[in-house]
Amino acid sequence: PHIIPTLALISMFLWSEIQENERPLKLVIAGSLLGVVLAHDAWLFACVLMGGIVYFLISVKNLKIFAKSVILVGIGFLFVAFLANLKYFFGNSAHALYLEFVGLKYIFNSYYFIIDYYTTILTDRGFLVRFCVAIFIGLLCKDRRFLWVMFGGSLLAFLPFVAVGHVVQAYHIVIASKTFVLLCTLLSLSVYFSESHDCKKFNNLGVSSVFILVMLSNYHDIRSPMVVRAIQLYSNYNEIFSDLASEQSFDPSCIVISNDIFARAFTLAFTDYQLLPRDGLYVSRSMSDIQKEVSLAIIIAKNSEVDSLLLNDEFIRKSLHYAAHNYFSISRSFVPPSVKDHELKFAASQFDAGSFQGWQMRYPDALLSSIKSDAEKIFEDKVLDDRAWLIIKNGYQYKDSSDVVEVNNCSRKAKYLQSAK
Repeated sequence: PHIIPTLALISMFLWSEIQENERPLKLVIAGSLLGVVLAHDAWLFACVLMGGIVYFLISVKNLKIFAKSVILVGIGFLFVAFLANLKYFFGNSAHALYLEFVGLKYIFNSYYFIIDYYTTILTDRGFLVRFCVAIFIGLLCKDRRFLWVMFGGSLLAFLPFVAVGHVVQAYHIVIASKTFVLLCTLLSLSVYFSESHDCKKFNNLGVSSVFILVMLSNYHDIRSPMVVRAIQLYSNYNEIFSDLASEQSFDPSCIVISNDIFARAFTLAFTDYQLLPRDGLYVSRSMSDIQKEVSLAIIIAKNSEVDSLLLNDEFIRKSLHYAAHNYFSISRSFVPPSVKDHELKFAASQFDAGSFQGWQMRYPDALLSSIKSDAEKIFEDKVLDDRAWLIIKNGYQYKDSSDVVEVNNCSRKAKYLQSAK
């Protein structure tokens, strides 16, 4: 998380020398770094792009130098961006579906998308605090170009996505805007240091201060949030994780059926068990296949000792969530692109979520009914495999395993087979 903002910061620092035409290599490197940023953080790239356009417009004094500078930045950017995103140029239909699973959306109402963006950032305390600090530091500088860059990048970050008509997990634009405001604040601070030492360029003290403050701004505690979260998960899920790890030698062909995100993650990462339904983040398939997998999971669970009350609509929704990942996240301004030509029908009342609220999942009632109907059918031509390990969460308190019901048919069957030998 620290590397990409730092690369964006370096790129901004380099293209800020647009008028200094004697070092074109700097502009090529700046464009190349932007290509890397695009490949890893398209939302921050949108901020830098809009901020860069503003900077170029207010800094240009000579049209020839301006055009040459843009070309040099463009050469570096296009070369790296093409290499980093090569798979998207030659992707097949399965890859296109995978992009929808990870959050690609079609913007069908630009007006609501823009309104929701401004409503979100102007009511976000973290954004407003950074924005005010950036304005204060920017006004201290004689050269206030980075203040205008901050305005352009943060207030127009949505524009590239509206222009192409698509967005990926839109709430990340707000997160990127906060980061961009911080980067502009650091650059303005560096300008202030330079001006206080009567320098026309960024001096070593200013540049050093930028990078030190970038690291400090991402420093929260001796223990990082990732470590704290890992400790909490170990405390709450240690017993379930130990069971999954220790029983692995009994029956490796066992099927794990779970609607618990952490049990599913551990199964994927540290066991060879099959997972049902399969995880949409790693396996993209048609909606009909997903429907069959969820129905099959319910049928197998019903044949086990799991209380049928646990196999409710919430279980189906969570199963669809893990099977299709971000696909069913919709808002009043966007939907997955394939929904336009798909049989899935969302109710008008389901388009109620704001565009920048993360993971607002909406599931068509017809799809839920179809899954329950399929699960009620008797498959006379199939013998269901009972080698299932069911880990069902009877509630949705995050990082809490106290409401998890565990039924391990694999262990009993494996022990019986071992004793028979």
